[in-house]
Amino acid sequence: MLRAFHLASVTRKVLSVPRASVVGTAGRPRASHRAVAMAGGAVGPVQEHIHSTVQGSELKPVHLEVENESHGRHEDESHFHVLVVSESFEGMTPIKRHRAVQALLTDDTGKLPFHSLRLTTKTPAQYGVDPSAPAAPKCTGKGDGRGPSDLAQELKQQ
Repeated sequence: MLRAFHLASVTRKVLSVPRASVVGTAGRPRASHRAVAMAGGAVGPVQEHIHSTVQGSELKPVHLEVENESHGRHEDESHFHVLVVSESFEGMTPIKRHRAVQALLTDDTGKLPFHSLRLTTKTPAQYGVDPSAPAAPKCTGKGDGRGPSDLAQELKQQ
Protein backbone atom coordinates (compact mmCIF):
# COMPACT_ATOMS: atom_id res chain seq x y z
CA MET A 1 0.00 0.00 0.00
CA LEU A 2 1.42 3.41 -0.93
CA ARG A 3 0.75 6.67 0.83
CA ALA A 4 2.47 10.02 0.45
CA PHE A 5 3.81 12.18 3.26
CA HIS A 6 6.05 15.22 3.57
CA LEU A 7 9.41 14.91 5.30
CA ALA A 8 12.25 17.45 5.29
CA SER A 9 10.76 19.31 2.29
CA VAL A 10 10.87 16.14 0.18
CA THR A 11 7.76 14.22 -0.73
CA ARG A 12 8.36 10.52 -0.22
CA LYS A 13 6.24 7.44 -0.77
CA VAL A 14 6.10 4.75 1.86
CA LEU A 15 5.39 1.08 1.29
CA SER A 16 4.52 -0.03 4.77
CA VAL A 17 2.79 -2.02 7.35
CA PRO A 18 1.28 0.75 9.54
CA ARG A 19 3.72 1.37 12.38
CA ALA A 20 2.31 0.70 15.79
CA SER A 21 4.00 -0.03 19.07
CA VAL A 22 6.90 -2.42 18.62
CA VAL A 23 5.51 -4.42 21.54
CA GLY A 24 2.49 -6.57 20.76
CA THR A 25 0.32 -8.77 22.92
CA ALA A 26 1.77 -10.47 25.97
CA GLY A 27 4.82 -8.19 25.81
CA ARG A 28 6.13 -9.94 22.68
CA PRO A 29 7.57 -7.84 19.85
CA ARG A 30 5.32 -7.06 16.91
CA ALA A 31 6.96 -7.09 13.50
CA SER A 32 6.63 -4.13 11.19
CA HIS A 33 8.60 -3.45 8.06
CA ARG A 34 8.66 -0.67 5.50
CA ALA A 35 10.67 0.61 2.61
CA VAL A 36 10.76 4.35 1.88
CA ALA A 37 11.28 5.56 -1.69
CA MET A 38 12.20 9.02 -2.88
CA ALA A 39 9.57 11.18 -4.58
CA GLY A 40 8.36 10.04 -7.95
CA GLY A 41 9.57 6.50 -7.69
CA ALA A 42 8.77 3.08 -6.44
CA VAL A 43 11.00 0.96 -4.26
CA GLY A 44 13.97 0.01 -6.44
CA PRO A 45 15.75 -3.33 -6.81
CA VAL A 46 18.70 -2.46 -4.53
CA GLN A 47 16.37 -1.21 -1.81
CA GLU A 48 14.24 -4.35 -2.12
CA HIS A 49 17.43 -6.47 -1.97
CA ILE A 50 18.54 -4.76 1.25
CA HIS A 51 15.07 -5.13 2.76
CA SER A 52 14.66 -8.82 1.91
CA THR A 53 18.24 -9.69 2.94
CA VAL A 54 17.94 -8.12 6.40
CA GLN A 55 14.34 -9.26 6.91
CA GLY A 56 15.23 -12.87 6.09
CA SER A 57 18.40 -12.91 8.19
CA GLU A 58 19.16 -14.49 11.54
CA LEU A 59 18.63 -11.04 13.09
CA LYS A 60 14.86 -11.62 12.75
CA PRO A 61 14.03 -7.90 12.97
CA VAL A 62 10.83 -6.94 14.75
CA HIS A 63 10.92 -3.60 12.94
CA LEU A 64 12.78 -2.75 9.74
CA GLU A 65 12.90 0.40 7.63
CA VAL A 66 14.99 0.79 4.48
CA GLU A 67 15.10 4.31 3.08
CA ASN A 68 16.61 5.38 -0.22
CA GLU A 69 18.46 8.60 0.65
CA SER A 70 20.15 8.96 -2.73
CA HIS A 71 20.64 12.62 -3.49
CA GLY A 72 20.75 12.28 -7.26
CA ARG A 73 18.08 10.59 -9.33
CA HIS A 74 15.90 8.09 -7.47
CA GLU A 75 17.03 5.22 -9.64
CA ASP A 76 20.67 5.78 -8.66
CA GLU A 77 20.07 3.82 -5.44
CA SER A 78 23.45 4.79 -4.00
CA HIS A 79 22.64 5.95 -0.44
CA PHE A 80 20.52 4.05 2.09
CA HIS A 81 19.44 4.36 5.70
CA VAL A 82 18.48 1.10 7.40
CA LEU A 83 16.75 1.10 10.79
CA VAL A 84 16.80 -2.37 12.36
CA VAL A 85 15.11 -3.27 15.64
CA SER A 86 16.03 -6.75 16.83
CA GLU A 87 16.09 -8.76 20.03
CA SER A 88 19.40 -10.16 18.74
CA PHE A 89 21.01 -6.81 19.58
CA GLU A 90 20.50 -7.32 23.33
CA GLY A 91 23.92 -7.19 25.01
CA MET A 92 25.75 -6.14 21.82
CA THR A 93 27.71 -2.91 21.53
CA PRO A 94 26.57 -0.49 18.80
CA ILE A 95 29.62 -1.31 16.65
CA LYS A 96 28.88 -5.06 16.86
CA ARG A 97 25.27 -4.38 15.85
CA HIS A 98 26.41 -2.36 12.85
CA ARG A 99 28.91 -5.02 11.84
CA ALA A 100 26.21 -7.70 12.04
CA VAL A 101 23.96 -5.77 9.65
CA GLN A 102 26.76 -4.68 7.34
CA ALA A 103 28.03 -8.27 7.07
CA LEU A 104 24.68 -9.23 5.53
CA LEU A 105 25.11 -6.67 2.74
CA THR A 106 28.81 -6.83 1.80
CA ASP A 107 30.35 -8.99 -0.91
CA ASP A 108 33.15 -11.54 -0.42
CA THR A 109 35.77 -8.78 -0.28
CA GLY A 110 33.86 -6.86 2.41
CA LYS A 111 32.74 -4.13 0.01
CA LEU A 112 29.22 -2.71 -0.15
CA PRO A 113 27.70 -2.87 -3.65
CA PHE A 114 26.48 0.74 -3.27
CA HIS A 115 28.07 3.98 -2.04
CA SER A 116 26.61 4.69 1.39
CA LEU A 117 24.96 2.75 4.21
CA ARG A 118 23.72 4.60 7.28
CA LEU A 119 22.59 2.28 10.08
CA THR A 120 20.41 2.77 13.13
CA THR A 121 20.29 -0.38 15.25
CA LYS A 122 18.13 -0.69 18.36
CA THR A 123 16.73 -3.26 20.72
CA PRO A 124 12.93 -3.36 21.06
CA ALA A 125 13.21 -1.65 24.47
CA GLN A 126 15.35 1.17 23.03
CA TYR A 127 12.99 1.61 20.09
CA GLY A 128 10.00 1.68 22.44
CA VAL A 129 11.56 4.60 24.33
CA ASP A 130 12.85 6.47 21.26
CA PRO A 131 11.79 5.35 17.75
CA SER A 132 13.72 8.17 16.06
CA ALA A 133 16.92 7.95 14.07
CA PRO A 134 19.70 10.55 13.89
CA ALA A 135 19.57 12.90 10.90
CA ALA A 136 21.67 11.99 7.89
CA PRO A 137 24.95 13.88 7.50
CA LYS A 138 25.48 15.92 4.35
CA CYS A 139 27.20 13.83 1.68
CA THR A 140 29.76 15.53 -0.55
CA GLY A 141 29.13 13.03 -3.36
CA LYS A 142 32.83 12.38 -3.81
CA GLY A 143 33.49 8.85 -4.94
CA ASP A 144 29.94 7.80 -5.62
CA GLY A 145 30.04 8.35 -9.38
CA ARG A 146 26.63 10.06 -9.29
CA GLY A 147 25.08 7.19 -11.15
CA PRO A 148 23.38 3.87 -10.56
CA SER A 149 25.28 1.49 -8.32
CA ASP A 150 26.70 -1.71 -9.79
CA LEU A 151 24.11 -3.70 -7.85
CA ALA A 152 21.26 -1.54 -9.19
CA GLN A 153 22.43 -2.17 -12.76
CA GLU A 154 22.89 -5.90 -12.11
CA LEU A 155 19.46 -6.34 -10.50
CA LYS A 156 17.73 -4.43 -13.32
CA GLN A 157 19.23 -6.84 -15.86
CA GLN A 158 17.80 -9.90 -14.06
